Amino acid sequence: MSNLPTAPHRPRILHVTSALDPGGIETWLGRLLSIPEGRPLLGGVVVLSPREGLLAPQFRERGVSIHCVPTSRNSLRFVLNLAHALRRTGPWDIVHSHVYRRSALVHLASMLARVPLRVTHSHNTRGQETASRNPLRGILAWLATIWINAVSDVRIACSRDAAVSLFQKSALNDQELLCMPCGMDIEDFLRSSEPPVSRGSLGIPAGATVIGHVGRFMPQKNHEFLLRVAAEAIRKDPRLHFLLIGEGPLREEMELLAATLGIGEKVCFTGNRLDVPSLMRHAMDCFFLPSRWEGLGIVALEAQALGLPCLLSDAVPPEANRLPLRNRTFPLSSSPAETATILLELLNCSALSQSTLPDPHRFLYSISDNARSLRLAYAQALSEKALFRTCRSSSINPANHRANGGEAAPWK
Repeated sequence: MSNLPTAPHRPRILHVTSALDPGGIETWLGRLLSIPEGRPLLGGVVVLSPREGLLAPQFRERGVSIHCVPTSRNSLRFVLNLAHALRRTGPWDIVHSHVYRRSALVHLASMLARVPLRVTHSHNTRGQETASRNPLRGILAWLATIWINAVSDVRIACSRDAAVSLFQKSALNDQELLCMPCGMDIEDFLRSSEPPVSRGSLGIPAGATVIGHVGRFMPQKNHEFLLRVAAEAIRKDPRLHFLLIGEGPLREEMELLAATLGIGEKVCFTGNRLDVPSLMRHAMDCFFLPSRWEGLGIVALEAQALGLPCLLSDAVPPEANRLPLRNRTFPLSSSPAETATILLELLNCSALSQSTLPDPHRFLYSISDNARSLRLAYAQALSEKALFRTCRSSSINPANHRANGGEAAPWK
């Protein structure tokens, strides 16, 4: 990174996300914070929730300030509250938003708070709202997309699908778009020091074959379909058990559905856990991700890193299916019975059980590479901003300034 401009001071960077509970975005931010080159890129976090979240202590221990700004049905009130929080906790040089189309409101607040640089990061192929045919919602979504593209100084997506979803298809031809799959500290993940989890402690008997899933109980993760597949698969192979890790508003409903389907004793609901790698390593034989939509699917990458064969819906982006010869995919249009057949075929694949797992360094994405890409994107955007201000105050055309060998401004 020696070619980066020399900064008079380190830019202060604020990330905006939902509550810091175990999830793809929050896990990725935590991994960024855990490496030396990533720590300067995370000065503070605004959570759009009245509660900080389960992972908040880990962020505070590393010196990250956390600020709660709950969302509101009154968008104007939310924007003003967020702008006030940005001014009160700042000054910030960069606001990096991870909240999909709500980034439109986040960036309006950042402009009111006079934050110089705005970054929009797409992690999904749909918002967390349930599907709606309300024409007004469609118009608002369209306007939000236009606004986000207009005011974002840096646009990042964790996959091509996530880029198209938030920034439109034309973004793929934009050289300024950073398509950056979320990475991990591969060595640290593989040598996880968490103690082994016994299946017995989870109520799973010896000799069972365990299909695991990690995900928030929301419509996106498709738990109802998962449980109906489980019922079909268990009917054909009673040795099967399902391990569902996560929390969310639909959990109680899914527990009731499991009981109604007659598989309540074969499904373990653990709630949120901080020892997911250990659960994957010691308590799962296969991983099942039937999502209706995904930006990337970090949890599928984790499962593959630990040697678990994966059954993925066709809505999971190709960037997450790093070992297609070991995994299986199924169309979301499949019936539960059809998907159960594919699952059983995956579990009974003798060639898979005899194959050697490729070196994870060859198929996983690196968090260190993510940090370098982020720093470069931030530096270039800040330099462009400084150059524009300098040229505007001097009545110089920025393009001519560059063409004539003008230097980019340093980080400010």
